[in-house]
Parts: sequence; C-alpha cells; structure tokens
Amino acid sequence: MKKLLLLLIIPFLSFGQKEIELRETEKIIMEDLWTLLRPVYAKGKLLLQPGNAYLTNERFYFTTVKKAMGTKHFVKSFDYADIKYVRKTTYDQRGEKKFGYKIILKNGKRHTFIISKLRLRRKWIEKIRQKII
Repeated sequence: MKKLLLLLIIPFLSFGQKEIELRETEKIIMEDLWTLLRPVYAKGKLLLQPGNAYLTNERFYFTTVKKAMGTKHFVKSFDYADIKYVRKTTYDQRGEKKFGYKIILKNGKRHTFIISKLRLRRKWIEKIRQKII
C-alpha cells in the first residue's frame, strides 16, 4: 500500500517542473524553493508563483513550477553583472508576514522572491552580494 501511494505522489509533486538549462561552464552553488511575487496590474492583485531558485557561478536563475493549467512556465535569469543590488523585503498577506529579497537590475527592473525562513533569506542575500561585488 505504501509503495502504491508513493508511486502516485511522486509524479504529482514533480508535475510541470521545468529543468534548469545550465551553460557549458556553469555549476550550481545553491538551490531552494522560492516564490516569485508578481503584481497583476490590470486587476490590482499580487500573484505568488512557486518555483525553484538557483545560484550558479555565473548567474541567478529562477524557474516556475506549473501548479494549474492556467499557469505558464517561465524562467528568470540574471547574470551577476546585470544586478545592481539585492535587499531584504517583507510582504504582508492578510496579516501573515512573508519574508524575501528583492533583486534590482541595472535596467531598473525589480523582482521579488518570497520564502518563510529568515535564515535562508540572509544566506541567499549574502551569496548574491558576494557575486555582484
């Protein structure tokens, strides 16, 4: 019974995960589950898009997990040379605080990533700052 349940759950958990496409000389330094915070301007709402974030020796990389049929896969990838700075951020959703960091690119675009563990947030910010200096 346990094996049958496991066989049913594993495909569900990995449903829709897009694989990271590494460059020839690229190696993954860190990876973790993060959520991308995306504003939906036409409706005045915020969309939380779950996915995986990666730090490689060359760039920051984020790919989404497809949770529902209406959600599309997308990838955010920034070379460290394109990142102006990274800073802590807090997001309050219906009284529940969520913590993350905001990546600000040199072209002015901002990308916010949310996680529930403060310790991980500090670690990611430190690693990104080491790469962009």
